[in-house]
Amino acid sequence: MSEQISSKKLIILRVITALLILVAGEGLRRYLASFKKAPAKNESIEKVYTVKALSVSKQDHNIELEGYGVIQSSETINISAEISGVISYVNPKVETGLTINKGDILFKIDSQDYELAVEREEVRIKTLKLQISELQTDIHFSKENEKVLKKQLELGKNELDRQTQLHKNGVGSISAVENARKALINMESSLILSGQRVATAESKVKTLMNQIKESEVALKLNKRNLQKSVINCPATLRVTSKYIEKGQLATPGMKMIVLENDRKLEIPVMISGPDVINWMKQEKDKTNLFESLLKSKAEIYWTESKESSLLASGIMARIEKYDSGNRMIKGLVEISDLKAVAAPGMFCKVKIAGKKLDSVYKVPRVAITKNNQLLTIVDERIKIVKVKPLFNSGDFQIIESAELSGSVLVLNNKLANPVEGLKVQLEAPE
Repeated sequence: MSEQISSKKLIILRVITALLILVAGEGLRRYLASFKKAPAKNESIEKVYTVKALSVSKQDHNIELEGYGVIQSSETINISAEISGVISYVNPKVETGLTINKGDILFKIDSQDYELAVEREEVRIKTLKLQISELQTDIHFSKENEKVLKKQLELGKNELDRQTQLHKNGVGSISAVENARKALINMESSLILSGQRVATAESKVKTLMNQIKESEVALKLNKRNLQKSVINCPATLRVTSKYIEKGQLATPGMKMIVLENDRKLEIPVMISGPDVINWMKQEKDKTNLFESLLKSKAEIYWTESKESSLLASGIMARIEKYDSGNRMIKGLVEISDLKAVAAPGMFCKVKIAGKKLDSVYKVPRVAITKNNQLLTIVDERIKIVKVKPLFNSGDFQIIESAELSGSVLVLNNKLANPVEGLKVQLEAPE
């Protein structure tokens, strides 16, 4: 019994000892922990993105269809030889790039053969006219002689009748009758020969007249060829190509010089066919695709100009073709009003006036995402707005949206995955 009581006391003593050790250990831990500094608290800081932005507002916008082309001369003249001969003179200014004034001689072809041909035909015409004059004189006298012969023929007939009647009355002789008959036959023969002579002479006159006409035609042709031996510049033009040298043998049709008129310029330009349909002013009575484009006003800008100032203005003068493959229209803009120096070979942008759009937005294309969205800034945070693109205008795009009025757009989208609510700040101005 006493042994059981002693065992219980031993257990209780051990429990109390363990508890005292635990309490002492906890007290010691707390005492030591009081000497340790508390760790600094990590506060969460929201990242702010710096962006470049632009305020936009609704405005009316005039659509301008754009295209590019190279200025060229609308008047190119190929000077060719029209006659054969050796080149006897070439104007020293006939060199590529030089300008020749209107009326200046370009080149000459040796004209001696043509001068002799003119002289020969003139002499021949004079000779033929002299021969005609002689024949006409002969005809005149022959016809006068015919009048005399006709009177003598009448007298001869009367004499034959008289001698025949005398013979019948027994007064005249048969020999007298025969002599009168022979005289009458001679008169008739002379009259016939005279008529033949007149007819032959008149026929010769007609032949000579035809020969004169032939000679006159030849004379005109040779005179014309003589004029063609001297080639003058038809206007004040610039030489673009030269294929001629002094002493060279020229033949009809041989190209000698190519000239261009720098005062008459045009520019071929490619314009989108769908853009023309959608954005050019269409008259109700006209359904032809090209009619809305013809005679439309155009502005030309030289692409190399730093100021992008207006180079010239003009009108769409004609439509060359419509390419069904790429749906592009090739037109020719006639330059009518130069604002600065222009020359063939200048690469230019062409703007053609189209429709007017009311209450739209003109925003930089860099501000629009691939999904036709804009990043706007509301209370320093990103808000994504869906927009409807209407027309591309160079570096800008014309859009419609009901949510953009007075908005600030993000221009330089450096956000990898922009989401609504991102905090942003505007880039400081330079």
